Amino acid sequence: MESSNTPFGFAIQDTSGLGLDPFRRDDFLTGRTAMYLIEPDEMTDIRGIEVPL
Repeated sequence: MESSNTPFGFAIQDTSGLGLDPFRRDDFLTGRTAMYLIEPDEMTDIRGIEVPL
């Protein structure tokens, strides 16, 4: 999701290998999916431009 030049981002990973988005309330609790916060320096690398701090 790249709607604005924010200094952070989120990534969600399907750890089950099924390729499904989280759809159950306990998907994060059980470990089927994981959510990561992407830091400003990583956002700069991903976008290729400076992000505001």
